[in-house]
Amino acid sequence: MTKICKLVALKPTNLSKAMHNAAFEKLGLDFRYEVLDTEDSQLAIQEMKADALRGYSLTIPHKESVIPLLDTISEDCQKIGAVNTVINTQGYLRGFNTDWLGIVKALEETGVEFTGDSALVLGAGGAARAAVYSLQKLRVGSVFVANRNVDRAKQLGLDFSVNAGGFDDLKNLRVADFKLVINSTPLGSHLADGGEELFDSILDGVLENAVVFDMVTKDNTMLIGKAQAMGLKTISGLRMLLHQAVEQSALFTQDHRDPNLSIPIEAMEKALYSEAAKS
Repeated sequence: MTKICKLVALKPTNLSKAMHNAAFEKLGLDFRYEVLDTEDSQLAIQEMKADALRGYSLTIPHKESVIPLLDTISEDCQKIGAVNTVINTQGYLRGFNTDWLGIVKALEETGVEFTGDSALVLGAGGAARAAVYSLQKLRVGSVFVANRNVDRAKQLGLDFSVNAGGFDDLKNLRVADFKLVINSTPLGSHLADGGEELFDSILDGVLENAVVFDMVTKDNTMLIGKAQAMGLKTISGLRMLLHQAVEQSALFTQDHRDPNLSIPIEAMEKALYSEAAKS
């Protein structure tokens, strides 16, 4: 019987679908990956149980709201406060977070050492929480979180013991102190327009050796385009998406694939960039 996994999102793209189906085919597994367009986390979990779905990938707006609907979550999820992967084992639902691993891998690919440096994170949702967790794992010196909703930023700051505030507070900071700028907001994606004034104000003050990481899953976003025009090193959200998906695929196929076979990252990467080129 075919095992079904799905991306649960508001206005989902086909990027994850392309990657995971490529992996399943390469592994020779009777698995299929589909998409579910909904903002109702409870409805999604009901469908998972009713249809005995194997796994979910979660993105906006489900990463936090799904937590109370699960039977258990990993230690990483507990610390981050967000879930991006759900595994269904005979009706027992477990939550995991592979986002932070994807972020770490994407940062490591740059070859830049961030230990002891300062980072600016834009946003305060599940992706931002995974980003801050990742930065602390990498022993980044200090982090400032800025978000349109100041209360959400302050709560994230309290949870991770980092400084936080609203976008307006950036005017009082020395942006040149930040070696790394991470955008974890949907600004510049298919979900949200705008952000140009904010991005311009940040990039205007960064150091020439700063790294700009846009989590929006497009190869060339407005932020990345502006950063590259300044000669800055950039990281596409597609790199994070790829690496977190590899970890996710391992969870989806656990106990179903030949243990001697590794997750085919090359096939997933090819499928990802092929699909991304269509948009």
